[in-house]
Amino acid sequence: MSSPKIDGKERIKTPVPKAKPQYIPFTASRANLACNVVINALFGVGLFLLYKDYRLNQAARKQEKAQARGTVTIVNDRESQMWKPHGREPGGVLSGLSYGELSFFTIGLGFLIQLANMARVSFGKKSLLYRAGVASVVLYPPFTISMYGLRSRRMLRVRDRTY
Repeated sequence: MSSPKIDGKERIKTPVPKAKPQYIPFTASRANLACNVVINALFGVGLFLLYKDYRLNQAARKQEKAQARGTVTIVNDRESQMWKPHGREPGGVLSGLSYGELSFFTIGLGFLIQLANMARVSFGKKSLLYRAGVASVVLYPPFTISMYGLRSRRMLRVRDRTY
């Protein structure tokens, strides 16, 4: 049997190289599924909080523009922008955080969990990378809360000095 002819010329058969299957470390397991659900939930909550922070800031800017037509207020004090007491003393560190700061916290935690999950799937539970990832996931919330607590105490000291 001869090969088919195209425009009077004989077609040349070229061998097609077969692609080697690639190693994919992610397996379908309950632990991986649960971890991915937690990661996606944290990212979703973080994005929602970021959107809420954007909408509140947009509404505040519109209100300031409506109040102060023709006046210019220059605020170059970063601490006054960070500390917004709303006429009350802060009850705790978490209650004093803005939506943007909570967004930073949840997205950061989701990112660290993602890194730890990738280390677990790729290198196993006994690897140093996985153990360091778990340590960072465990230590991230208390470290972040203590940092926000230190900042809020500093803002209270600054505010008390100015009044």
